[in-house]
Amino acid sequence: MTDGNGKELMWEFQTTGSVDAGRRLFAMYRKPLLRFLIALCGSEAEAEDLSQRVWLKIIEVAKRGGYKRSGTATFRTYLFTVARNLFIDEVRSKKSKGQHAGGDSLASIEDRVVPSVEALTDSALASSKLHAAMRGLPPEQREVLTMWAEGFSFDEIAAVVGAPRNTVIGRKRYGLEKLQAALASEQGGPDENGDTS
Repeated sequence: MTDGNGKELMWEFQTTGSVDAGRRLFAMYRKPLLRFLIALCGSEAEAEDLSQRVWLKIIEVAKRGGYKRSGTATFRTYLFTVARNLFIDEVRSKKSKGQHAGGDSLASIEDRVVPSVEALTDSALASSKLHAAMRGLPPEQREVLTMWAEGFSFDEIAAVVGAPRNTVIGRKRYGLEKLQAALASEQGGPDENGDTS
């Protein structure tokens, strides 16, 4: 998915208060944002709640005139950065209150960044194998592959995760290589006894 006119819709929503622009913006990004948040949260219910908070934040930013349409960043990059930051803030808040956010610490936030399987494949069996293979990847590679599957460019991913573009490219490449190897071994590699049943 490309950004299309997301930047212009957000600008219209901010400057004129156009309900139609806000609705079109929501319709354009609701599903990709929710898939990304499910990957982060590991729970559809938590992702739905966080999604609502992200959209409330976008409305708040628009009301105070805080969105800047200048620059090269797309609205999608801005939206996913807001979502990622709210997620991290929530994990930090739960940790400071002694609660468990999915049982993790800040060091393992990325461990739950499993890509949306729907964005990568439609087959239930393949999805199950892909999900398991993705779980075996390092967290940084999973996060990059999640956004790449949503159609983010390398520059957009770099902006969201705060890493150099070349690092993002490397994470994608190594992640795909490891994913391919894991899926290949799943589809007919020898078992512990050397059999290929």
